[in-house]
Amino acid sequence: MEENIIRIENAALKLGNFSIKPAIINIPKGYIVGIQGDNGAGKSTMLRMLLGMYDKMQGNIYIDGIDVVKNRTQIKNITGVVSQERTFFMEEDAYENERLYAPFYKNWNSDEYRKMLKNLNINSGSSLGKLSTGEMLKYQLAFAAAYRPQVLLLDEPTANLDPVFRDDFLKILQEFVAEYDMTILMATHLDEDISELENLIKDGDRELFEDILANTVSRKIRGKINASNLWVQKMNTLMNGMDTSSGLKLSLRWRSKTAEKEDQLDTRELVELLKKDYRLMSEEEAARLSAHFRSKVDEARRNARDSAGMISFYQIMKETLDYRKWFEFQLFSQKSGERQKELTNSVFGTFSGGEKAMSMYVPLFSAVVAKYQGGRADAPRLISLDEAFAGVDNRNIRDMFRLMTQFEFDFIINSQVLWGDCDTLDALAIYQLIRPENAKFVTVMPYLWNGHSKELLDDEEKVEQRGIEIEQFDRA
Repeated sequence: MEENIIRIENAALKLGNFSIKPAIINIPKGYIVGIQGDNGAGKSTMLRMLLGMYDKMQGNIYIDGIDVVKNRTQIKNITGVVSQERTFFMEEDAYENERLYAPFYKNWNSDEYRKMLKNLNINSGSSLGKLSTGEMLKYQLAFAAAYRPQVLLLDEPTANLDPVFRDDFLKILQEFVAEYDMTILMATHLDEDISELENLIKDGDRELFEDILANTVSRKIRGKINASNLWVQKMNTLMNGMDTSSGLKLSLRWRSKTAEKEDQLDTRELVELLKKDYRLMSEEEAARLSAHFRSKVDEARRNARDSAGMISFYQIMKETLDYRKWFEFQLFSQKSGERQKELTNSVFGTFSGGEKAMSMYVPLFSAVVAKYQGGRADAPRLISLDEAFAGVDNRNIRDMFRLMTQFEFDFIINSQVLWGDCDTLDALAIYQLIRPENAKFVTVMPYLWNGHSKELLDDEEKVEQRGIEIEQFDRA
């Protein structure tokens, strides 16, 4: 499935004296998009273009990667239409319409159909012709719920509806999108429809914030932050315990970010508020917390608009609630006899080649170890290094191998020049790849390092036997 469920590429249409100019539009999944304009502006025509109903249309329109003109049958299976035109068997009830229509939809779900009929308070035993205009619109949503179109097109759905029912229908529409993960394009000439949908989304923000504050989300965030703090502590313990020939000591800080805007909270204050039971918060604390998240959501939306992009509500909330972005890492270094300094680019530039290597590899090794400590005792601790320890002197290479041994890594490394025959390794399987110039084959020369000397293993049986011996040695 494509990232953008709808792609309009220079689509244009001329019908007599009426024309729709070329347009380039990308619409991601899960959006409610309004097509607004006066009567006769071409809103319904635009919807018909999305259904592939015009052979003479210029440009291309794709829904889920499918060309709407070339594949009309496929498009009918993944799109639905809601309008005030009554295209059902109006003399029959909802169940009879299901019996007649269901065979034409491969994804038809009777349980979902009946659930929606009940939830929307539709009299399923009455003929559809007896339903009011508003009830008929709700029936079409129930019908769409049964076959799950990826895109639902609404053609002036609220026209001729009274204001109260119109507002109710728009609320139902928002819930419908959230429930069935559809993309909806709604053609309307009413400014009020677009404004009401925007207000409903803001109300959805408020409800979501209440859930964040009062229910599971805040607890999960607290748990993640606590786990991350423990992870940082483990890394610092590991790095502080390392004894390298360079004498360089490294440490890590996971620092709370400061507020970027007046109505946002510092991370430290945000985390402290999230630790509280929402029911025990003061009105001021709850308001500040809600204002913080609202500001973050509004900021994400503005950024999306400024970049001419479109972002779903889910994506916005995912970005807003990503606790990892509430903090930033600071790495500190300390040489023997010197005070601790933040490891900035300028400090890094004063290091020797070996110190530079240590300052890069040690935090990475520590992070991997801290992560693996959460696994089972018998789980492998795999680490793979490409062009391992390039530019590192032999003394520091010894330290690197010693660290990997201490951390009990199962490592696979490759290098142009590194053999790994260091006295800090008890055993190492080495495979030298030899390819004569322009040859179409590679020769493999197996060696074994036993901690003291390197031995060429000249046949497969010997390789296998030595491997068994190493394994037995490790177990002992």
